Amino acid sequence: MLTLGLTLFACDDELEDDPAEQAGGALSGTFYWTDSASVEIHKLDLATGADTKLGGAHQVRRAPDGKLLIVGAKGIEETDEAVISTRVIKTSDVNSVDDAEVNYVTLDVSPDGTKIAYDTLGSASYVCSRADGAVVARLQPQGERDTFSRPTWTPDGRIVASGSFFKQGIYISDAALTTMTRIDPNLEQPRQAAVSPDGTKVAFILKKLVFVMNVDGSGLTQIDTDDTENDSWPTWSPDGKSIAYYATAGHLKIRPAAGGAAIDVFDTYPALASKIVVFGTSAPPHWVAL
Repeated sequence: MLTLGLTLFACDDELEDDPAEQAGGALSGTFYWTDSASVEIHKLDLATGADTKLGGAHQVRRAPDGKLLIVGAKGIEETDEAVISTRVIKTSDVNSVDDAEVNYVTLDVSPDGTKIAYDTLGSASYVCSRADGAVVARLQPQGERDTFSRPTWTPDGRIVASGSFFKQGIYISDAALTTMTRIDPNLEQPRQAAVSPDGTKVAFILKKLVFVMNVDGSGLTQIDTDDTENDSWPTWSPDGKSIAYYATAGHLKIRPAAGGAAIDVFDTYPALASKIVVFGTSAPPHWVAL
């Protein structure tokens, strides 16, 4: 077994009185999240705690042009925040034998807004055109069990994704989206990887806790040091300084990406804990500057 030197940070749960001053102003921006119990997407203003239900969908990402891209009842769809009418980009065909055409799980939109990376229930990842849904890249050889999940885009148009049980690790694509190269230091089943906004770091879950490393695999750092937690879906702040993630009992926590004390959003805004009994944990959220 490979022994790794980790940087650990003490956890001080004391919070400042002013949410805007916590963790260097981490409570700012808009947080799109999914209530898994009702399969509905929400919009949370982190500066005020105001939460708005938008409509039914499994997952949501805000595109550079302000449109929402969702995994909805019909497949991969495009809509606005009213979520009344949608444009179906890629229909989910339950009768298809092609894994690229059914059971979509998570998605991410390219920096230029023209392409969508997505994965499916079989942990297979693809890239399609946002305009017409045509598959333009398959991130693993067709028919093989070596699959990738939660694809996220780097600023220069490459993709970072987690491997599977059969192909463990964290991988990055080439610019042509044809080759995936392992970048982690031989970690055992890291999952739910997400690349930082500047493309230099990757946050992920390892042994149920949040870790961060550089995109070349160096600088492995354990962000959450509470071994009683069960973390999921680490998500970067727009400025790359903080990481939000779901913790035990569905709590939403935010920590500095360099390590440090956590903000429990439920502690800051107690009304959320009664309105949103448990934050959904089956789909990654999206944190934007608006």
